[in-house]
This record gives sequence, C-alpha cells and structure tokens, in this order.
Amino acid sequence: MDDPTYTWPAWKFGLKREDLSNKLHNQYNTYLAPIQSPEAFYHDISEIAHTARSAAEFHHLAHDRRQQRLNELNEALESASFEIIGNPRLIETPQWEHAIQLFRTNSLDSLVQYFASYLPQEHRWHPLHQDTALSGADGSEELSKRHTSGTTRKLNQVSTGAGILDGITREAGEQKRGEMRNNNPRHRARPSTNICSREVGFENTHSAAQRRASFDRHTETKGPFLNSTPRNPSYTVGLKLQPAVRKRYSVVMAGTSLWDYIFMRTSIFVLHLIAPLSIVVSLVLSLVTLPFQIPSLLKAWFILEALFYIFIYLPLNSHLQKPANHPTAPCRADRQRLFQQCHDNIPDAGQYLRRWFRDAPEHEIKRENVKDFFRWGFLNMEGCDSTYDDELEEYVEELEDLLGRKLEPGRGDAKCLRMTLDKVEMLHRSLTWYLCIFVVDTIASAYLLYHSFGFHRTSISQFLSTFPLRPLSLVTPYKSPAKGLTYWHHPHTSRTKLPILFIHGIGVGLYPYINFLAEINTADSADGDVGIIAVEILSVSSRITGSALLKEEMCEEIHRILSSHGWEKCVLVSHSYGSVIAAQLLRDPKTSTSIGPVVFIDPVSFLLHLPDVAYNFICRLPSETKEYLLSYFGSKDIGIAHTLFRRFFWADNLLWKEDLQNHPAVVALASKDSIIDTKSIRAYLVGSKDWTRSPPTEDTGETASDGNLDVIWFEDLDHGQAFDHKTTRLPLVEVVRAFCNEPASPVMADEVRKK
Repeated sequence: MDDPTYTWPAWKFGLKREDLSNKLHNQYNTYLAPIQSPEAFYHDISEIAHTARSAAEFHHLAHDRRQQRLNELNEALESASFEIIGNPRLIETPQWEHAIQLFRTNSLDSLVQYFASYLPQEHRWHPLHQDTALSGADGSEELSKRHTSGTTRKLNQVSTGAGILDGITREAGEQKRGEMRNNNPRHRARPSTNICSREVGFENTHSAAQRRASFDRHTETKGPFLNSTPRNPSYTVGLKLQPAVRKRYSVVMAGTSLWDYIFMRTSIFVLHLIAPLSIVVSLVLSLVTLPFQIPSLLKAWFILEALFYIFIYLPLNSHLQKPANHPTAPCRADRQRLFQQCHDNIPDAGQYLRRWFRDAPEHEIKRENVKDFFRWGFLNMEGCDSTYDDELEEYVEELEDLLGRKLEPGRGDAKCLRMTLDKVEMLHRSLTWYLCIFVVDTIASAYLLYHSFGFHRTSISQFLSTFPLRPLSLVTPYKSPAKGLTYWHHPHTSRTKLPILFIHGIGVGLYPYINFLAEINTADSADGDVGIIAVEILSVSSRITGSALLKEEMCEEIHRILSSHGWEKCVLVSHSYGSVIAAQLLRDPKTSTSIGPVVFIDPVSFLLHLPDVAYNFICRLPSETKEYLLSYFGSKDIGIAHTLFRRFFWADNLLWKEDLQNHPAVVALASKDSIIDTKSIRAYLVGSKDWTRSPPTEDTGETASDGNLDVIWFEDLDHGQAFDHKTTRLPLVEVVRAFCNEPASPVMADEVRKK
C-alpha cells in the first residue's frame, strides 16, 4: 500500500498497516458480504484515522461509519426494490441481470453496477465499457491497476464531493426517464436514491469480477491454519453414496431470485399489517356508522383478529417473559473441562467475541463484560458472586491469550447475547397465519396417512391446549405412551434391519420431510419395511402450545415411546434443531443404549459454543430472502422464541465428536448454510486445522471422513434445502438405508416375527 491514498497513521491506534485489509475489513466492512469495495472502505478508514485522536475514538468512529454504510445500503436497496416492482418490463431488459445480482450480493458495489447499466453503452461508467477498458489484449484482467494514480485521483474526488453512486443515479435517472417517456408515458418516476457511497469511479478501475478478485486477495486468511482440504477421502462405514449433480442446484435454489425477495417482503408486510388494521377497523365499526356496508364475513374476521391480538397474544407475550429456571451449574472440574474444549475450538477469537457481544465495538468489550458472559455461559447465573472470581479471571486470561491482546479493565457499553436472561423476542402471528399452518398440517397428515403412518395422539387436555387444533387427534385409534409428545409411526416389519427414530427441526412440523420419510421404504424388500417413528416437537412447529420439554423430560418421553414399540436399537436421524434432542438422547444413560448409527442433517449442536447459531437466529439484521424467512417465520414465532430464550441451555445441547465414538455417524452439511458455520464444523469433524477458509469440495454429495464419522458436503445448498429435491435427498436416503442394514437384535427380530 504505497499509494498515498492508503497511507494512514496505524501506529496511533496500536495497529499495523496490513490490519486494513484483514482485521479492520472483517470488523467494519463485512456484514455476511462486503459492504463496500476495498478502495471505498480504505478511504473511510483513512479519513477516520486522520480525525481520531485515540484508539477508542478510532474504533468508535469506525463502528459508526459501518452502521452509516449499512443504513445507506438498506435505504438504497429499498428504493431500488420499489423501482423494480413498478417496472414490470425490467425482466426483458439487459438491466435484469444487474437487478438479480443486486439482491444476491446486497452491496454498494452491486448498486453502482445496477444504476450504471442504464447509461449508454459508450458511457465511461457503463459496465460493458469497464470490462472492455480493463481487459488486456488477451482478455485477462489487469489487477495490478488497483493502486494506480487514476484510482488515487478518483478517491480524492470522492472525498471532496458526492459519491459516485449519486452521479450514476442522476445520469441513469435521466437516461431512464427519457426511455420511459418514449415507451410508457404513464410510468411514474422512481423514488430518488440519495446516497453518498464513497464508492470509487469506474474509469480505470475494475469490473465486478475484478473487484471480487481484488477483495478475495485482501481478505485472504492470515495465520496458522493451512489451506488444504482432504479430497476424495476413504470412508469407513461402508456407505456407497451416489454424488448428486451440483449444477442442478445453482439454478433452482429457493429464495435467491428478485421475485422471491419481493414476495417475502410483501408477505411479511401484509401479515404485520393485519393486527393494527383489524383493531382500527373494529373501533371504527363500533363507533361510527359507515356509509357503505362491509360484508359480514369480513367484519367478523376483523373483529376476531383484533380480539386474538388483545386477549391472546398480548397476555401470552407477557406470560412468556418469565425468567428461565436454569439448571444447576456443574462442578468446577467439569466447568474447566468444558471451557477448555470450547477454547480449543475457536477458529477466530475476534469474531467469537464480537458476535457474542452483538457486533459491539471492540473498545466497548471490557473485562467485566466478558466476565458477565462467562457467568451466564459456564455458571448459569446473572449476578456477581465473589466465590467464582478466581475462576472467571482464569477464563478471561485464557481468552486474552487467544485474542493476542489484553482486554481493557472495567465495564463498557457492550451487551452480550445471553438468551436465557434476555427478553424473549417474539412477534405477533395472526389468525390468518395459523389458518395457513392448519392447512399445511392437514396436508402433511394426509400424506403421512397415505404412506402408512399412524398418528399417535396425547390426552384430550393436551389436544385442547394446542392451537391450531388438530381434529385428527379426535379420530385416531392410537394414543402416545408419552404424556407430552405426539408422533407418527410406520410399522417395522423387517426382521433383519434397524428401525428409524426421526426428529425434525424448527419450522412447520413434518411437512418438509414427507418425501424423505416416504422414500426410505420405496425400494422393494422381501424382508419387509423399515419402521419409522417421527416425533413431533410442537413447540418449534409454529403453534401455540405448552413449553418445550426440558432435557430429562424429553429423554424420558422418547424412552417410553421406543419401549412401547419394543425397539431395543434404532438409527437416529435428526435435522437442524432435532440435533439438540439427539445430543440429549446420546448422553442420557437410558436412551443412549437404544441408539445405534446416527445421521445429522444441518446440525446446530456441533460447535454450539460459537456464536453463529445464536447470532444468526437473534441478532442478524435480515437482508436476503432466506434471512427474512428465518427471522420472521422462524425465530420470532411465539413458541420458537420461547423455546430458544427460556428452554435452550447451550451446555446441555452441545455435541462433540467424541460423543459419537460408539456410533457410526454421518453429518450432512450445506455450503451456503445461513444458520451454522458449516466450513468450521466440517473442518472440526474431519480433523482439519483449516477452520473456515478451506475451499469446499466441488461435487455435491462428496464425502469426507474421520474414523467412524463421515461428512456429506452439499455445494450451493442452504439450510434445509437438501430435502427439497429428489437428487439431493438421494444421498441422505442411501445413508439411512445403509445404516438400517446393521443387524437388528434377536429380541427385536422375535418381536417383529410375532407381529
């Protein structure tokens, strides 16, 4: 960085010049993806560095600037989305490609590309003009131009005037308005986009591909982790997995298109609007005689929605804020052992601390703040107790060694994420939404009945305490031996194979898994069908119901279910949140003996001490379709929120690979998982030291192995998408079938023979 533009007084703040492209970039220019191009970010840092008078002020200003850029980005994206919605002809134009890219990357860089695409092709800022100007004679990209004097001049221009995006927006706006007047005189002008992006100009700079390559070079991993990944390793449990075709998923991934984004935002807006609209209409109807007649059915719907919000949701919200009953903390030796395990498996200490503290500035996270976090995490307590001072000091010193710096003494303004102590963050769900859940549940029940599953209900009082009601509970002949768990059961008729216990994840119940469960028994078998018990966890299935069962209660209930069917051993299959219950079952002395091989799909239990699961569920501000889906329809649901904030004790749900030593295991991970850090989990499971930066294997369905444990890697899929298509379900189905081929016990075979 010999360019004068990048000369900044790093020494003033105890930093190095190279921290600009790694440490500071990760801390202040990254929100899942880069917010600005490297050049624009460097300009911001240079400006702040010449203004700040201390390290604390520097980090404070950098944090504020990051938030400013995020706000600018969100405002510009919203403005652009209004324009795109109001322009149905966009899909037929060359700008469509840039509009799609805009909502995929969510960066100021892509905004510049989108608006610049409206300029005439001969314009110096048009994307085609950039690519032509920046390609060499052989078509190669000239990345060496990044630090030319032309870039310096443009950065200086940006620092003294409006951002390049303003200029592009104005020129593109004039160009578009001219086209619209010719093509559609009734078309309204788009809302103005007023944003000073600090983005650099296009002339003599890079195309989108070049800027991405430049960014990748700047954010290349530094440190002790090696950039290597075992390819085509042998696996040790005799599974013959058919690799799926990666290209088939890059075009059909749900939730990546512009229209998915628009539909998601519109759906959330409409569902948010139902409660206030219903209350206003109900008040108007009770106080004023309208000059027109509202249909009786619509009037009744408004009144019911208003009553539901006032008399059901508000009291329930208040009731569910009650403090959690924390389990007793383990002894000091066990706590220290747990801390050491967690400490030894932290790939990035800076990010670990920052995310647990809700993206707080580094200078606000001080020693007392970290002690508060450790009190919650390892002692299950909130207040101070001098009994544990020495132990907490020991933990803080260990963390400082990992960080490579000392934490400032005292207490800063940072607030850590302590889910069982924090307020339960939930949002209202309308009766209309619960009607949708009722319909989905009815469809799922019909499919399961068609595939020879029987529904096992609980008591009538339990039936009445669940909303929406489930009429099937009144007619099914089967009753669950468990007091609080319903489940679906497919009879086990095979005398040589193991049956399956399946535990689903957060969402709408078993509906997303129907095809997966049905396909397990599609192959003809003279030996009979493999039995399946699919347990329903209603507290995380978008319903109003009782509190989630605690660890001991859940293990006891499932033990009763397995015993009632005579299952001495089974294959345990879980998805997402289901891995939490799987971890509890594997540790419980009663149920662990009944579990043979295990299959984890998108598990949240591995490396649960890392902040990714909690941060992505609770703290992350959504910007993509899948994130809005997770935030509104997932984590903010009444039952799900209460389960996560009041019944989820991370140390009880944490799973280490050592816990699987006596169980053949397969873990399926998706490369684009928006909830868990799959690269770190994959590296941990296969024993690699390259935690997060290793390039994934290229083939979807390829496996990596570490002893008795295999990892299936799905390239280009997100959390839960492996269940969406038959080709991605196939490796999972084959794994489960292979595990079921492990011989059943003689006692179980006799039970099947009798039946």
